[in-house]
Amino acid sequence: MCRIYLVTQLCYINKRKTGNIWTSEKKESYFEEEDKVEELQEQVSQPTPKPSNLVTVIQKGTIIDENLRVEGNVEIHGEVNGNVTCNTHITVFGAVKGNIVADSGHLNDGFVTGNVNTKQDLFVGSQTEILGDVAAKSFVVNGKIKGNCTVSEMLSINKTGVVLGDIVTGELLVEKGAVIQGNIKINREVFFESEDE
Repeated sequence: MCRIYLVTQLCYINKRKTGNIWTSEKKESYFEEEDKVEELQEQVSQPTPKPSNLVTVIQKGTIIDENLRVEGNVEIHGEVNGNVTCNTHITVFGAVKGNIVADSGHLNDGFVTGNVNTKQDLFVGSQTEILGDVAAKSFVVNGKIKGNCTVSEMLSINKTGVVLGDIVTGELLVEKGAVIQGNIKINREVFFESEDE
């Protein structure tokens, strides 16, 4: 029988009248059943955000009225009224009224008023709205963007995606039904052979 030890650590911020309260929980458990082992192997094989020992969770109903700097991954279910800086992966289900800087991001059912800058991949869900400029290595748009998009590699705008602003990208994929209102520039060198040879 196989025994697997699973160690998880969760950190979250809770804002109260007295200030921030940081809580960290560490849980250990093990599974001895074969089906649990297979389930865990499937979860491990799926793509995940950049690994980190620390996940900061801003719970729904929590409001932070200042800038937030996070070492590790961050999940925002509440509201942040300030800039958010994260050195790994950010996931937004709530609202951010400020700029976001992260290594990668997944904005799902969120609302961002500010610029979003990721070094790697950025995914925007169909219920997400961004009022600000976006810069990323690759970018998938399912929601609404009101601002300019600068993408060094691939920009994919799916059928529910809306971009109201100028686009500069290495490659562009637009699905039928998507809306673009702005100028588009594909950054690729193009040469014409002269007919006057």
